[in-house]
Amino acid sequence: MAAGFSYFDRRVPSIAIHSLFDKYDTKRDGKLDEKEMKFFLEETMGMDLEQSQIYFFLLDKDGDLNVSYEEFKDWLRSGERFQRLDNHPKFERVCTAFEHFKTFDTDNSGTLDRQQFEAMMKYLGYRNQDMDEAFAMMDRHNNGKISFWEFMMWLNWAPIEYLFDKYDKDGSGRLNCSELNDLLQKDLGFVKEEANAYSLLLDKDGDQSISFEEFLDWLRSGERFQVINDKARFKNLCKAVELFKTYDKDNSNNLSKDEFKDLLDSLGYKAVDVERFFEYLDQHKNGKISFWELMKWLNWVPVE
Repeated sequence: MAAGFSYFDRRVPSIAIHSLFDKYDTKRDGKLDEKEMKFFLEETMGMDLEQSQIYFFLLDKDGDLNVSYEEFKDWLRSGERFQRLDNHPKFERVCTAFEHFKTFDTDNSGTLDRQQFEAMMKYLGYRNQDMDEAFAMMDRHNNGKISFWEFMMWLNWAPIEYLFDKYDKDGSGRLNCSELNDLLQKDLGFVKEEANAYSLLLDKDGDQSISFEEFLDWLRSGERFQVINDKARFKNLCKAVELFKTYDKDNSNNLSKDEFKDLLDSLGYKAVDVERFFEYLDQHKNGKISFWELMKWLNWVPVE
């Protein structure tokens, strides 16, 4: 497997990756089917049959039984480096999940339809779950089927490092608001309005970026879609975003003391001691109020 590690270097030119892709794209259709991709994983990356099968289904995000060049390139440039294979307990969990998935994929389509999905969920103990809601939440590609990747993302067992690194274009270990917004929309299935709100909400200290640890904590918190699925609460969140952006005159994703005073005035808090109130809300003690800090005060969403 060591021989394949060089392909994970971000500095590898696109032409080299394309050449590698073309080598295994024997049908010249611009995608690698299961047989082609598994041959690549086994020959070039040194995987065994079980490992290559599981990795194929992890890389086939939309469940069309093919890996596109873009999916292939993003994975190689992600720095994921087979962390799941090298960590044996983690790989055992992936194998267990794959076993469950394939058991209920009775037509060998590589995906679960609504009926297969419900049967699997009940088998796993989720008998009181709203199946329509759960299916819609997992079906991030909105194609009426659940891929293994989508199932793993829901379990928080998919390679989160890969997902984060895919959008961390400069390798800084942090996502700026634009990168986070792209991730939320393109890989987690958020619509634009939802992504805009969460991009602000996850930036707790208002530095316009989020670390991998913060991102991982949020994914594992169980909160991630609660506000979105609760229409009334999400409506309040959108109102808060609009209010915040109205008074964030310099688009810094923070409120200065003057901007905060204007916001308070608009809400009718004209007699408030702004200095003391500002200091109270400024939990990060950085001289500014982030959207997250404002939300904590308003108690409109579960930010803890």
